[in-house]
Amino acid sequence: MKIYFYGSNFEYLGLAEYAVSYVLTQRFYSGSELKLVLPFTEKMSRLAAAENIIDIPGKFSGMITSFEDTLEKGIITVNALSFDGFLSRRILSEGSSGDTLMTLLDKNAGEASNVRHRRFQNTYFDKTVDCPGYFGGNVKFRPVSYCVSYAGRRSGFGLNAEILQDKFTRRIRIYGRYALDRSVSQNDRKQVVLTDKYDKFYGGKYSYSDVGRINGTVFHSESEYDKKNLVDIAEYTGYFSGYGGQGYNLKEIYSKIEPYTTYEERIEGQTIYLWTVLDNYLTSAAAEELSYSLYTDAHDEMEILLTSDKMDGVFEVGDIITVKSELFGIEESMRVTEMCESFYDKKEIKVTLGHIYDYYE
Repeated sequence: MKIYFYGSNFEYLGLAEYAVSYVLTQRFYSGSELKLVLPFTEKMSRLAAAENIIDIPGKFSGMITSFEDTLEKGIITVNALSFDGFLSRRILSEGSSGDTLMTLLDKNAGEASNVRHRRFQNTYFDKTVDCPGYFGGNVKFRPVSYCVSYAGRRSGFGLNAEILQDKFTRRIRIYGRYALDRSVSQNDRKQVVLTDKYDKFYGGKYSYSDVGRINGTVFHSESEYDKKNLVDIAEYTGYFSGYGGQGYNLKEIYSKIEPYTTYEERIEGQTIYLWTVLDNYLTSAAAEELSYSLYTDAHDEMEILLTSDKMDGVFEVGDIITVKSELFGIEESMRVTEMCESFYDKKEIKVTLGHIYDYYE
């Protein structure tokens, strides 16, 4: 595996062709992380410096976020975050509800940002493959990570990053990809089936827990006094539950919401007055939309440790594959939410799969 290092201004620093060990974790709903253990040498100490760039073509492109030199063990431990993973550090302050996801990202971290210091340096957001925003009127001041995860869960749309270079320049490209259905329920592409019957995987676990589940929301806004019209704007209380949340299965949270108002005509004699009143329809619609973003399901996933790298490159994180396990009594199509490739004495690939929840339709 060839590991290229660049300075923060993209000047080429050097190449490492050997690592004592590494752990590369790719996640569909957020960025990738790399933990790299290198032999302690003068060259490696120079390459593994703060904010230097690491590029493993086809696998990882990102920046060093921390490192530790351990002289006694003769190693350097490096942690890096993918370029698209740095979006999790941003809050949406620019953009509108009608923007696509890639447009929103560009406005808050790319060349389209109105604030120069917020722009990722030497980076462009490729909108060739894009995803609708779906965010309604609640786009502002949310974490970017929420929007990325929302789009992934709703549409199977995920982000990637790579370094593009020609003879004179190097740039970071952040782009989107729609995950593919490789399960047995389709015939458009090669089907991928993981099954313990034919020893394609070993180990792993299946887990379920409803801790953290939120499938109901109680919204409330207090009545407000309109000084101009000397009238109270009525309070609002709304209850929203979905996805099978009822009875013992319902877990609610409370959220305060700002009321929407409208004007109501009132006639007194020859005069028509406009009174400020609560717009129940718009307030209810905003509350219902917000409830979608607050929803989280029970933790339900499966981890598989592959026996070899036969499946390496056959599917990507985010893709839908079919899992058959006599041990766990499972036969269904699941989404690859995370892939962890590690190397110590040997290479191993751990795949984490989750159910395909179409929360928002």
